[in-house]
Amino acid sequence: MKGVTATYDVHGTHITVEAAGTELGGLVDTVLKSCATDRPDEKTFLLCLRYGDPAPPADSASLRLFWSGILPSGLPMVFRCADGQREIELPGRARARLDWPRRLAEVVVTRGAEGCVLDGCVLPLVCAILGHAGQHVIHAASLLGSSGRGRRALLLSGVGGAGKTTTALALAGAGLALMADDASFVRLASGRSEAEVWGLPLPCKVHRNTLAMLPWLERLPRWPAARSDGEFLIEVARVQPPAAPPAPPALILFLDPRNAEEHRVRPMEKTAALSRLLRENVRAYEQTAESVAGEAFAAMAALVRASATYRVSLCPSLDGLLDRIAPLLEA
Repeated sequence: MKGVTATYDVHGTHITVEAAGTELGGLVDTVLKSCATDRPDEKTFLLCLRYGDPAPPADSASLRLFWSGILPSGLPMVFRCADGQREIELPGRARARLDWPRRLAEVVVTRGAEGCVLDGCVLPLVCAILGHAGQHVIHAASLLGSSGRGRRALLLSGVGGAGKTTTALALAGAGLALMADDASFVRLASGRSEAEVWGLPLPCKVHRNTLAMLPWLERLPRWPAARSDGEFLIEVARVQPPAAPPAPPALILFLDPRNAEEHRVRPMEKTAALSRLLRENVRAYEQTAESVAGEAFAAMAALVRASATYRVSLCPSLDGLLDRIAPLLEA
């Protein structure tokens, strides 16, 4: 089988992919296609994907168990870690190992199990690689808007099911540019003191109820989401700027439960905003708040410091939402 090699420049972090065939290589390209480059870098991180036995090797015993459970897709996962080492196991299907000191990651897949690798291995590995490089994932939607200060980022934060994707798509349909509906990133710039935000432009998973609320989505390409009843993946390139450069943050909206009457927007004290953001995002892989975990804390603190922070409770109709949000973004 012919191998596939590709290189990506993810806002300064170079990743070279070597895959055993186009199907495995395409899984990474789904995540990073907007960052493809033909200019390799000597400090590139190597990500290899191949077919083989996904059983954990003997040295997995030296890694401590961090988490095991069932993914939203219904697949079981085991996550092990140590300093500079990460291992993801999808029992009987795939295994991923990250070795940061060697700047190497490997994914081993059983033939026929390729469908579980994107969400179960590739995306977590990419997020881990970027985190070690100082670009930390936030499970929040991010959009680009304009103000008197130029390009500024807006983030929508909330627990799973809070409506981040639907709200982000409503704002995108009203005129903002969607960067990501979930996989947003924050990094420190300008001497490691100022925050910048960008997003991975992935297809959005939406429920059929969202299609009914936002009829313009019907015009976009879509296909049924795997292992999900009533949900679709939608290609939203029309409202997603490809590989948009990082932008300074202006506003963070924390999504509270909806109400039946009107959009309610309340200022949120920044200490409470940082605490809520950290509860949902910082993963204490290391034993202390140093290394990646410490850097993620510093980046999120800078993000909150630079942003106006509000709690919002939305009503069922999202018409007029951007009119309500725009003054906050400008201010």
